Amino acid sequence: MASVSDFEQGKPFTVEASGRQIPLELSVVNNIAAAPRKGGGFPLLASRERNP
Repeated sequence: MASVSDFEQGKPFTVEASGRQIPLELSVVNNIAAAPRKGGGFPLLASRERNP
């Protein structure tokens, strides 16, 4: 199971959607210590440059 320590703010990654590779950068990683999930909870926010 993933935990907040598996993610690094500013780290680039790629996802595939509709057969296209979309480059993203992890903008925000927040730890939610009070989350009931084993290992805690964490929201992730990713961003990318807009296409011209």
